[in-house]
Amino acid sequence: MKTDSSVIIVGAGITGIGAAYYLRNSGMSYIVLEAQRDLGGVWYTQRWHGARCDSDFVKYSYSFRPCVSQQCLHSREEIHRYLRSVAEEFGIIERIRFDTPVTAA
Repeated sequence: MKTDSSVIIVGAGITGIGAAYYLRNSGMSYIVLEAQRDLGGVWYTQRWHGARCDSDFVKYSYSFRPCVSQQCLHSREEIHRYLRSVAEEFGIIERIRFDTPVTAA
């Protein structure tokens, strides 16, 4: 993995993945530091039964890759799968360092 980066993104949740996409498209080098073992932010860490988005998830999905579905409300698992598929499709997953918490900056 490349270690010299212009930008450090803290967290591989919805916002971190989105930021990585736009940095990638602008040609800037970046790295994503994620404290957990997988991406997704709250959609990875919140494991309680019935966890889901309480409004139409397409509003929260990315304009560059909308989450198109006949279902309005998505479960935690569906959202996590969507985020992972976006990170894999756009090569973001290779730029994430998992199990790397940021304790000071």
